[in-house]
Amino acid sequence: MRLNTVRWGSGDRVALLVHGMLGSAAQYHQVGPALAERGYRAIAVDLPGHGDSPAAPDATMDLFVDAVLESVDHRPSLAIGHSLGAVVLSHALPRLRPARVVYVDVPFDSPSGDPPSVDLRERFTAARAARTEQHLRTRHPGWSADDCRLGFSVRSVRGAGHCVWYGFLDDFMATLDAWEA
Repeated sequence: MRLNTVRWGSGDRVALLVHGMLGSAAQYHQVGPALAERGYRAIAVDLPGHGDSPAAPDATMDLFVDAVLESVDHRPSLAIGHSLGAVVLSHALPRLRPARVVYVDVPFDSPSGDPPSVDLRERFTAARAARTEQHLRTRHPGWSADDCRLGFSVRSVRGAGHCVWYGFLDDFMATLDAWEA
């Protein structure tokens, strides 16, 4: 299934933006242009049954992942997933293989403690385990030891709500800029 996309910029680096439940690509109306100013070609998708993408009454996570992969024609340098979009990205990691991933307000734990939160943690752990220093050195021989250091960083934007960049765009973009420096 081809998804509706909204695009900003024409840079060589692709930034994939995936919205949350009941959202749309329009949620990135400020983030997309800000990324374009930083040299990215930002592509926000409308997930199946959201925004202007085709309806998907029997959607599954596999359908979401396949649709995102079919709709983005380049391996992204950056992928940002918000809420449900972060979960979709976690399922897409083995095939999407973005250089950097930002998970925004991820629903790690459901109120009932359902197993999907455990599965999500397992996928994050497996993705991290596959990105060993040796793997990175082989894949990127010019990278220094510092370039190959691995790990997760958790950052927060004080005062922000579920859509972190709403009202806090400069603070949100500063966290991305700091990571890239």
